[in-house]
Amino acid sequence: MTILIEETHDQFMHLKVASKSSNFHCLLTVIYAKNAREERRTLWQELLRIGPTITEPWCICRDYNSPLLDLDRIGGQHVSESETKDLQQVINVLNLTDMKSTGRRYTWTNGHI
Repeated sequence: MTILIEETHDQFMHLKVASKSSNFHCLLTVIYAKNAREERRTLWQELLRIGPTITEPWCICRDYNSPLLDLDRIGGQHVSESETKDLQQVINVLNLTDMKSTGRRYTWTNGHI
């Protein structure tokens, strides 16, 4: 595999990934979003800027700090529309698909569960 850093930001790294032994290649954006909704807005704006330029397979993954569904959160209050609307807008505008993951869903707890 070769990995080239295309762009870095305080909330993501945008990479080009290619296999040396096959024709496989894709773009990979690894997210570590800010906790505060207001601070995440720059992340969503950046994804909306990058998205239209992409012409090959693209995977966006990691920690969005923004739930889409109630099952994305254990305990606490239900997920509200205001919490999901920014990420949902990015998914809709860029025509992304939410791929379900397997394995451990949560890697940490804040002690409220």
